[in-house]
Amino acid sequence: DLALLQAYKGVLADDDPQVAICWFRIANAKYRLGQQQEATHAYRTALDLQRKAYPEGDRQLVITYCSLGVLNTEMDDLVNAEQCYSAALEMAERVLSPKDIVWLNVLVGVSELYYKKGAFEEAHDWALQTLELATVTLPAVHQMRAKILAQLAAAVTQLNRPAEAAEYLIEAIGIASQASLADAISLPIMTNNLTYVLCKQGLLEDAGQWNARTWELVKDLPEGHPERPSAAQLALHRRDGRDAGRVQQAEHQQAERRDFRHQFPGEAA
Repeated sequence: DLALLQAYKGVLADDDPQVAICWFRIANAKYRLGQQQEATHAYRTALDLQRKAYPEGDRQLVITYCSLGVLNTEMDDLVNAEQCYSAALEMAERVLSPKDIVWLNVLVGVSELYYKKGAFEEAHDWALQTLELATVTLPAVHQMRAKILAQLAAAVTQLNRPAEAAEYLIEAIGIASQASLADAISLPIMTNNLTYVLCKQGLLEDAGQWNARTWELVKDLPEGHPERPSAAQLALHRRDGRDAGRVQQAEHQQAERRDFRHQFPGEAA
């Protein structure tokens, strides 16, 4: 895309939609490489160009706002994230059909923003609205559906509703277990979090079984791998699952766990 952008210079006007799309793709690539500042610059450049090309709004512009909102949320720049999602919501109302899949990017991003702000009831309500839309727009096995379920689980866990969280996670794990989604969804992080919410309910034997499954999934991964929970998180084994002290230790460690919800900037582009 960088080479294509160079080729466009002098041939297309700066506000040509093709130039904006190149910048959007560059931003996605920078995001996936973990280059957040470069991705931010590229997304903002794409937005500036798209606003000139589509002064009345456009589907792709909604996607770009969502993508930058995702990145801002991950960087804890919640003020700019809120501005992005407000713009995306307003424009989506005008340019998207009610069942357009891009709505899922908008709604799930707003839910994530509320979660980051500590407004867990609002995060739950937005995620539930997203799930209702996903039910009529997506197949039953889809990475976005699993992501939404995991987000719902995170919200209700914070609201001290572990039984609901377990139900959401079990469904999400069923989706994530599909081989075609292995690269998009973190199955061991989900099983690890299911262990946690089962502990919260006192279902220690079940928790031990899921903990053992998590260990089978991650045992060959090196320490520090993003898909591997820490050794302390995996301390709750089935054979000593009734040891209350170990349960409390697992809960304490789990409070500092890696966030298991994933965003997909530009997914619907």
